[in-house]
Amino acid sequence: MKISKKVIKYMDEYDWIKFYKIIVIMMILYITSIIVRVYLRLNHNFKIKQSSLDINWLTKYRVKNTKYKELPPPIDQSLPVPDGFKGHCIGYNLRPGNKIFDDIPMKNNHDNDHKITRMVRGWWPEFSWWMDKDNKSRGKVYTRLVQDITRIGYNDNGEILSVICPQRGTCQFYGCVKFEFTVEQCKGWINEKNLTCHGFLKTHVKLWLDEGSKDNSIIKYIRKKYPSDYYFPLGKSKAIIIDVYTNEGSGYQEFRDFNNIEPNLHPEASLCARILPCTIGDVRSTGNQKADKINNLLKKIVLLEGSNIIQKGNLVYWDLYLLKPEVINKKEYMNHVNVLKDSIENCRENCESVTINEYGEDTTIISNIIYDIIKYII
Repeated sequence: MKISKKVIKYMDEYDWIKFYKIIVIMMILYITSIIVRVYLRLNHNFKIKQSSLDINWLTKYRVKNTKYKELPPPIDQSLPVPDGFKGHCIGYNLRPGNKIFDDIPMKNNHDNDHKITRMVRGWWPEFSWWMDKDNKSRGKVYTRLVQDITRIGYNDNGEILSVICPQRGTCQFYGCVKFEFTVEQCKGWINEKNLTCHGFLKTHVKLWLDEGSKDNSIIKYIRKKYPSDYYFPLGKSKAIIIDVYTNEGSGYQEFRDFNNIEPNLHPEASLCARILPCTIGDVRSTGNQKADKINNLLKKIVLLEGSNIIQKGNLVYWDLYLLKPEVINKKEYMNHVNVLKDSIENCRENCESVTINEYGEDTTIISNIIYDIIKYII
């Protein structure tokens, strides 16, 4: 059956209408974000940082904030640590600079999951980064990512074999977007008796649209414009990759015990581990200019919602507050690993994080106002 030229012309016009609508949306996002940034800078000139008044300001704010939710640990923390830990793996209790420790090779994450016998849950993954990387006097932004995702898996000798990282997600008019710091490789040790640890991670950021976003009209249109030979970032397996590196220029992030942390946001934790800050790099190129432009566009949307957490050049700090060690249930652990490979949501009721700056402002409110304006227009 032939399609008349009139119908084709109408379809083309309709396509352009949708295209211009998206252009208008992006212009509103860009202009409004500039207005918000200018407003915040002027506003903060007359405000006092809460962090300068009280070291425990963030904990007190979270108690008052009804949006901030916290799940109780799944294991009774008053119970003793299970027997069976031996310690004394290669490099055990040694620190960087010691040749034995330094010579331990990095292992591909999850290659040795079958050897894991014990684990600690990173029940409170706390992230912070600069509100404005070019003006650090404005202070940092703080958020706790999704609970019951992060885990450090190791064997009875204390050799760290796997690290599972937390995720962050939000759903807006354009669909549901998520990102995580994905571990490629790891090495290190954990001492259950002394509550100490040390090691290295090689990571990158993954950014993707949730599978449920495929029916969103805006995503449908963008997807249609995406080069057919390249994977559209719908689902974690097709995620956009953003490189990260340390101040030394390497891709390896050092982590270690940090039990004397101040302020201690979760004193009920058994062990605190600090991952030394990483610098956010570029979106990894696909080799196709059109695909790269769309990937960078999706990143900019996340920058608005995530208060610049993955802005190029920004420093991201990461503290893990860990529960007591436990013996793993192999079936449950491998199911957890496999679920997160596809990023099937398991965060129950607190998928979206409350992000607070040092002035005591919920920065997610600002992005939500902008999204409400756009939804009203479209």
